[in-house]
Amino acid sequence: MLERTNLNRVLDELKGNRVIAVRAPAGYGKTTAISQWFGKGTFASAIFSADEFDNSPTAFCEHFCEALRALQPQNKNLSMVTEAVVSENLVSENDFRHDAIEITLRAISTLTRKKRTVLAIDDLHLVHSDEIFRLLRVFIKRLPCTFQIILISRHRLPPIFSDLWLKGELSEISTEQLAFSEEESEALYQNIGNRAGYAETEGWPIGINAVFIDDEGLLYDYIQINVWFWLDDTARDFMLRTANLRELTPSLCEAMTGISHSEMFLRKLVQEGAFVSQDKEGVFRYHSMFKKFLVKKLDEQGEEFARSLLEKEGAFHLARNDFYDAAECFIRCKNYDGINKAFGLLDAGFNATYAAEKLLPIFKHAEVRNAVKDHPRILFFIVWSAFIEGRVNDAVEYMDEYYDRWLEIAAAYPDSAYNILYMRVLDFRVTLHHLLSEFKAITIIEGKYLITLPNAFVFAQMPQMHRGIVDYSEAATGNTVENFSNLISEGGWLYGEASSVMAETIVSGLLYEQGFLEEAQSHAINAIAEVKTYFPPELKFCAMTALAMVNDDVGSDEPDFYAINARRKISKGIKSAAIEWLESRIPIEEPNLLVLFDAFNTARAYIVLGEYISAAILLKKILTMASEFRRTVDLLEAQVLLAISFWKMKRDKEAMEFLQAAVNTARPFGYVQMFINDGAVLSGMLHKLKKRAEYNKTEERAFIDFIKMLYLKTRPLSAAVVYTEEAVPIRLTEKQRAVMNLLCQGKRYKEAAEILGIKKSSIISHMDLIYKKLEVTNLADAVAKVEALKLV
Repeated sequence: MLERTNLNRVLDELKGNRVIAVRAPAGYGKTTAISQWFGKGTFASAIFSADEFDNSPTAFCEHFCEALRALQPQNKNLSMVTEAVVSENLVSENDFRHDAIEITLRAISTLTRKKRTVLAIDDLHLVHSDEIFRLLRVFIKRLPCTFQIILISRHRLPPIFSDLWLKGELSEISTEQLAFSEEESEALYQNIGNRAGYAETEGWPIGINAVFIDDEGLLYDYIQINVWFWLDDTARDFMLRTANLRELTPSLCEAMTGISHSEMFLRKLVQEGAFVSQDKEGVFRYHSMFKKFLVKKLDEQGEEFARSLLEKEGAFHLARNDFYDAAECFIRCKNYDGINKAFGLLDAGFNATYAAEKLLPIFKHAEVRNAVKDHPRILFFIVWSAFIEGRVNDAVEYMDEYYDRWLEIAAAYPDSAYNILYMRVLDFRVTLHHLLSEFKAITIIEGKYLITLPNAFVFAQMPQMHRGIVDYSEAATGNTVENFSNLISEGGWLYGEASSVMAETIVSGLLYEQGFLEEAQSHAINAIAEVKTYFPPELKFCAMTALAMVNDDVGSDEPDFYAINARRKISKGIKSAAIEWLESRIPIEEPNLLVLFDAFNTARAYIVLGEYISAAILLKKILTMASEFRRTVDLLEAQVLLAISFWKMKRDKEAMEFLQAAVNTARPFGYVQMFINDGAVLSGMLHKLKKRAEYNKTEERAFIDFIKMLYLKTRPLSAAVVYTEEAVPIRLTEKQRAVMNLLCQGKRYKEAAEILGIKKSSIISHMDLIYKKLEVTNLADAVAKVEALKLV
């Protein structure tokens, strides 16, 4: 046994209270706790258990008198008064039955007051007679002040004891205090070595024992006999019909059971210790282990009964426009018509108010896919989930199926016909110009403008709009501003009144990627100025993000800007920011559009902390997804960071392959900012790539010129890089500092060798090591960097 030290301390502190009510459901160790406390005390104590036969005054008084005799066995006056209780004389027994109350009151009057005494009455919930409770209240009132009464019950004490509550003479030991604390449970588990299943016990002692012996059957029998047996038919039916509910809200319980006063009924169950609790928000729920018992009882009723309950619950949620719970219920009971009706709620308002993290598991469910056979409009949402999660093959397969069945969808669900527009936006195989020309044709056919796209489809939680659902790199070839103006004039109506904000924000992002920071800043400012107060908040957020990226300064500690702020700090090599980021995020195993920005942050954090292999693994997954979905800017960032990761691992061949791929990706669109942002690391690599390209006669002149331009833009960053106090310092040996000191003075290798008295080949060997430490590839960069870092 575990000694309940804390509980004993609480009971000791209540010694001044006349009455202590110990109230909890079955199996909470109420009797055991009091018995243990009695064993530790220096006071006189006794306990008797009431039963269903104690609802008569004679039986109850008999028990009460026997308890008094046990407390004061040396009290002769008490023995004389209560002699009839234990007498074998028939006349005496008849006298007690006739005068039981009077004899008990006389017995109380004979009690001595010299020693503190505690009397516990157990299983008081089996007493339901108001007469007995009134009698007990009288007995308590007449007991000497040195007596303390403990009333142990599963139920709340009846109103007859309310005066004791109000006078502060009654305290309660509740379920929460009787439940095993984490520390107590830990002590048990250290002895037994089994932690499995503790969380669902919620500290319930009998439940903990069941976990220890690993026998759910015994626990089922225990609840069946000690709880279920004592419930009336109404309570049992109520519990069966609500067994599967996560929360017992009165309105839902009323719909499931037909009991119009469900809240009062739930409160009654709480008071009766029927394993129902109520939290601070007023929501009721079953104890988790009792809920498992109820689910088994529900299974015993048959599959049809359980199905009818799920359909009833689904209809309840459907009537309240609650997609999540309605869909879950209909999926569980395989009601495809119900699933279709639930998805109809999304058709009516699929926007940013729905959390994608909660939608995706529903969209992917096998029963949702099965419902498509008779309800093809659901296909659209299956496509969306595949797209967002980066499942390219599934996305293409379902897109094509949707196109094949679109006329069927339009005929059966006219209000869903406009989803064809969204489908084309998601279809990464379609160019922007082709897409917008299609939309214009569709509107002519329809004879009206269709509904504008909801924001959830535009952003997909990417803070940079030009990298949202659609990668707008197509507009970055040639004159970006002019190209995008043409696009907006062709299909700007698709985004409604907010098209100007979107256009300015996207153009700002593309110009930023091209390194035109002043122009990008101007368009970002225009975007923010165009935002109306009633526009969706995502629009303003994206516009502000564009400005923040251009200025390299967010200037806000708002939670929404946390990821962007973290990107800035991590990109500057601040280790504490990288550690904080990784600790604040769930590890990303499979990147998708919802977590893409976070995934890039995580990869950068790995690089800053020297975890290059982890960075490379994550970045290769991003690379695959970006390539399959033709997301140019994401592809470019993944290639650049992979080049850096392999360069840091001294795997130069792979690093240069990824860098060359990045240059090939960026060149058609003039994207340079990605290289500039990481120029401190990339400069040496670009120099090496430039030399290789110049040596290789087959390379295009435009390719070589683009690399030269990138190198010229990044070289100053490499030389002037400022390391934070947290960065790992570059340490040169005494000989290496001597060599660099001479070279910084303009000496040649041969002159430096003569001054130092070593061979020229030794100077070259030293320089190879210095280049690696400085992460440069030529003398000019090495000289600039050691001077900037004051290494010589």
